[in-house]
Amino acid sequence: MKKSILKLTTLTLIASLPALADMHDKSMINPSAGHAGGIYGGVMVGYLSGSSKVKKTMLVGPDCHDDSDVAGSGITGGIFLGYKKVFANQVFFAPEIFATKNSLSGKVQSCTDILTNEIKVKVNSEHTLGIIANIGRKMGMASPFIRIGAVFGRWKSRYTSQLIGRGRSSKTRHGIEVGAGSDFKVTDRACIGFFFAHRHYSSFKYNVLSDSDNNSVTRVRVRPGSNIFMLRLVFKK
Repeated sequence: MKKSILKLTTLTLIASLPALADMHDKSMINPSAGHAGGIYGGVMVGYLSGSSKVKKTMLVGPDCHDDSDVAGSGITGGIFLGYKKVFANQVFFAPEIFATKNSLSGKVQSCTDILTNEIKVKVNSEHTLGIIANIGRKMGMASPFIRIGAVFGRWKSRYTSQLIGRGRSSKTRHGIEVGAGSDFKVTDRACIGFFFAHRHYSSFKYNVLSDSDNNSVTRVRVRPGSNIFMLRLVFKK
């Protein structure tokens, strides 16, 4: 289901480009018209790179505290809806809500004791909801902006070790997004744009249970994070 939604978003973005180009050729464009205020919405698709932090603490046996960076990559896609308010025909403020499906997976294999090669920790991002404020200025056909807001993401983590045990957790975490980008006018009612952003989430913890007696032997703390590059199509009402 997740892959189908991402494919549909990507195909919608690609399929819209020829139509937008044709509309651009056939219409006389007022450089400021496409940046007017009002309700807007659209689709977006992009690339994710993971930057999560994992700390593993042994609860029994040898003292082991291990901090690791979990690297990963994947794709993301979704929809958004917002309202743009323009001041003095230049500066604009645009609150926006969005929802995306993510396909981000990363893993790390390390610890500071003799079991180094036996421990694996995976971190996955499933979906994200966000409330964002875009603040920018019209500059001819372009509308550069910065974005900042709150995000809520569903994250999963799994710990596996042949000699220690297994554990997993799935949590919705809150966080912040900070980024910047620009929209470019194509027609009086459509823009194409992009943005870069970083998302930083609150951490979550879970215990690893021993396969032999089902007792907690390790605690895992995950602090999720991701970097995003997104392309988007914006349609004005």
